[in-house]
Amino acid sequence: MKKIWEFKRTGGKYFGEVEDGQQVQVPYTDVPPLEGIRSDDEPLTIDDQIYDPYDRKWIEIINALDRNRLNNLDSLYPKLQEKAENLAQLNSKLMLNDVELTKENDELKEKSDTLAQINSKTMLASIQNSKDIASIKEQMKPETEGGE
Repeated sequence: MKKIWEFKRTGGKYFGEVEDGQQVQVPYTDVPPLEGIRSDDEPLTIDDQIYDPYDRKWIEIINALDRNRLNNLDSLYPKLQEKAENLAQLNSKLMLNDVELTKENDELKEKSDTLAQINSKTMLASIQNSKDIASIKEQMKPETEGGE
């Protein structure tokens, strides 16, 4: 009988025993986790390790991080920082544009209100003029008829 462990992204757990000839497949391994003491003098547990199925070995997480030096994050960080700065600049420009657009919108509303008032006054004046013209026509009718 051989012991097997189930591994996860990080850590894992003891799963049990299987027959010696039985094949062990992902996410299980017959490679025992590391034993010993961590760098902070605490016992090394399975949760402090990751299993590399290609190399078929357990790696202490802290050592894996030190060895890899977070290469992906190290290379991405300057780019992400640059993009964050660009986004901050764009955001401030957008905020200024928003303030300007709000101001222009308020001015256009005022002009629109003024034009509506002028339009109303023009319509009232036009109606009044039409009434005056009709009144003058009425006054002129009798004179024209009387002169004949």
